[in-house]
Amino acid sequence: MTDLSLKINKNEFINEMKIIMEYISNSNNKISDYDINSFLCFSSLAIELINNQADFERLSTMILNISDKQKAYIKRESKKFSKFILENKDVLNTIFNNAYNFFTDEIKFELCDKNIFREYNYEEFRDLILNFFNQYKYYNIVERYFDENRIQVGYSNGDYEAIFMNSGITKSGYIMLKENIYNTNLASTLSHELGHAINSNIFLFKRKNNNIFSDPYTEIPSACFETLFNEYIIDNQIDSLGGLILLNKIYSQIKNASTIKMIFPMFDENTMDNSGCVNLEYYNKNNQLILTNKVQFRKSILYGLGYIMSLYFYELNMKDKKEFINSYEDIISKRKKYSLEEIINKLGISLYDFSELKYVKDNIIENNNKLVRRIYG
Repeated sequence: MTDLSLKINKNEFINEMKIIMEYISNSNNKISDYDINSFLCFSSLAIELINNQADFERLSTMILNISDKQKAYIKRESKKFSKFILENKDVLNTIFNNAYNFFTDEIKFELCDKNIFREYNYEEFRDLILNFFNQYKYYNIVERYFDENRIQVGYSNGDYEAIFMNSGITKSGYIMLKENIYNTNLASTLSHELGHAINSNIFLFKRKNNNIFSDPYTEIPSACFETLFNEYIIDNQIDSLGGLILLNKIYSQIKNASTIKMIFPMFDENTMDNSGCVNLEYYNKNNQLILTNKVQFRKSILYGLGYIMSLYFYELNMKDKKEFINSYEDIISKRKKYSLEEIINKLGISLYDFSELKYVKDNIIENNNKLVRRIYG
C-alpha cells in the first residue's frame, strides 16, 4: 500500500547536506551570513537523519567551527534591527499602542478554544493547498514542494508548530510541521510556511547575501498567504468555522504583539539582546529588583507587522488579484530599499490610517462577532 503521508526524501536531504558541507569545507571565500545561518538551520535536522558515523562527526565538528562566526553575525544583525526600531520608534509605538488600546478598551476579544477543524484525506489536503495557490503565479513552487518530498508532518522540534529551513548554497528548502492530522489548521500552517518558500525561491536566492535577523519584514510573505488562505476557505465555504477560528488566531498574534508598547519609551541601541529579547526589570519601593521578565521583542515586531500588513494585502487581493501580485512582489523583493512609510503607502494606505489600524479594527470586530454567533448562538 502506498504511503500517502507527507515525509521528506531523507536521501535527497542528506545529499543536500553533503553539498553544503563540501561547499563550506572547500570555499576559500568568505561564506555569506545567509549561508551560515541556513546551514545551522539545516544542521539541527541533519544530525538526526545522518546515520553514517563519519559524516555525523564531520557535521558536528563543522557546526562547532562556525559557531563563533554565527555569534558575531547575530550580534552585528541585532544592531541593525535596533537601528530600524530607533528610526521608526514613534510610528511603531503608535501602531502597537493603538492595537493594545483597541484590544483592551474597544473589543471583548474572543479567542475560541474549540479547535473544530474539517479533516481531509491526503489527496483532498494536497488539492486544497494547490487549488488555493493556483489563483496566483506561484503554483509551480508549491507543487514542487509536494512532488520533491520537501514537506514532513509529525516532526516535533520544541514549541514550534512549523519550521521552514532553506539554504542559499543548494537554493532549496524544507518544511517541517509538528501536527500530523490533515485538517484545515495544518493547511493554514502549511500555507504560512509556503509563503516563506515562495519568498526564498523568487527573491532571496537572487541576492548573494541576505541578512535574515535584521529584516523586520521577514514574516510578511508568510503572514500574507496564511491570511489569504483563511479567507479563501471561508469565502468558498470549505470550512467556514475553521477559517473564522484561524483568523482569530491571527488577530491574537496582533493582540499579543501589542503588549510590547511598554518597551518603546525606554528602547535604545543597547536594550535588545542578541536573541532579540528585552529584559524588563521590576523593582519594589526600596529599589530592590524583584522580577525580570524576558520579552520576545523582535519576534513581536516581526509577527505584529506581518499580520497587520497581511490584512491590507487581503484588501488589495479582494479588489484586484493582479494589483495584489504587483504590490506583493514590489514590496517583498525591494523591502530593504523602502522605508516603513513607503511600504505602508504601497499597501494603498496612509501612514496615519495604518497607525490607527484602519480596516483592521473593523475586520477583527466583524470576524469576532461571526465567531461568537457560530459558537454560542
